[in-house]
Amino acid sequence: GSEDFVLCSHLMEHLADPIRALKEWWRVLRPGGLLLLILPDRRYTFDRMRGATTLEHLISDHEQGADDSARSDRDQDHYRGWARDVMGLSDPRHVDFLAELMREADYPIHFHCWTLASIQELVGWLATAASISFQARDSFESPEHGEFAVLLEKTAG
Repeated sequence: GSEDFVLCSHLMEHLADPIRALKEWWRVLRPGGLLLLILPDRRYTFDRMRGATTLEHLISDHEQGADDSARSDRDQDHYRGWARDVMGLSDPRHVDFLAELMREADYPIHFHCWTLASIQELVGWLATAASISFQARDSFESPEHGEFAVLLEKTAG
C-alpha cells in the first residue's frame, strides 16, 4: 500500500496467471494509486487468429496453482495454441514438438490475448469476486500501433 503508480507495458499477455499479477499490483498501490496497463490488442497483432482469452479461462488459470498438473496441461495447451495459430503449424506432431521446445526454453509467448473489453470484464469480476477494486480513469485504443491502454485507480476493496 505504498506505491503511487505501477506501469505494466506489454507484460500481462506473457503471464500464465494475470489475476495474480493484478492482485499483487493492487496490494502494493496506495489508495488512489494508479495502474497503467498497456497491452497488445489481439485484433491488430499476430494474435488476431486467436480469440480473446475468456474470463472463465483466466479464472481457471488462477485457481490452478503453478504446481497443479491440470495447470501444467493448460500451460502446454497455451504453447500448442501458439504453435498452431501464430506459427501456422497444422500437423499435430509439429505442433506438439514446437510446443514442447518452447515450453522447455521458457519461450515468452502470449499466454493470453486481450482487447479493452476483456480487461474491463476482468476488472469488473475482480471487484465482485475478490474485493480487488479499481476504477477505470481513462482508456485509449491505438489500432495503428496494435495496442490499447487503460488507466486504473485503486479504490477501497
